[in-house]
Amino acid sequence: MLVADGYDVMQYGEESTLKISVSSDQGKAALLSALRDAGVCFSAGTGWSPAEVFEYLRDEGLIGGVYRRIAWRSPNDPFVEDNC
Repeated sequence: MLVADGYDVMQYGEESTLKISVSSDQGKAALLSALRDAGVCFSAGTGWSPAEVFEYLRDEGLIGGVYRRIAWRSPNDPFVEDNC
């Protein structure tokens, strides 16, 4: 599904990563909105984590609504917050 939506697959040995490029904050907002609508959790963390980028774009009025945030208390202990 994501490759059909314009993502590139970056292969690193046995590991792979999906990548998509956007050129503006409006493009980021559209991308994050589509990912949120698909049920993706946005990781929390330090620096410009995906959750912080979502909140910044929402504060700027470029995206609306709530999202799901995921963080880890320890390697095997994720914590998901809904309606952030």
